[in-house]
Amino acid sequence: MSIGEEMKHVYDEMVKIYTGVGKLISVIEGEFNRKGWTAVGDHGVTWDRSSSYESPEFWLPYFMQRVYTKSSNQKGVAFNILFDGLDEDHQITYPILSCAVAERKDGERESYKLLIDHFKGMTESSY
Repeated sequence: MSIGEEMKHVYDEMVKIYTGVGKLISVIEGEFNRKGWTAVGDHGVTWDRSSSYESPEFWLPYFMQRVYTKSSNQKGVAFNILFDGLDEDHQITYPILSCAVAERKDGERESYKLLIDHFKGMTESSY
């Protein structure tokens, strides 16, 4: 197999992964909506890492996330699909689906911001 054929095969597999994840997220989204939870932001599930040709290791997202709120942002729920570790010291073998719940007390930041801060750019201390 030529390098071009290998690259095309890998790309096709990536499309399958993203299509499957999109279907999973659609099901989860439907259930949250049905139970009265509101998604935060647009339909995005990733954050920019890098698009520089000098940093190809940062092109693919290592996680996807959606955050939902209820009761005037007093409660928030986030689910996170983690595909890989943040760095070479924290690698995973299979994707992990995790969930976090936050409830805001008076004077605290909005609950969904607490959840985004928890998951976004997961640090070593959060493992």
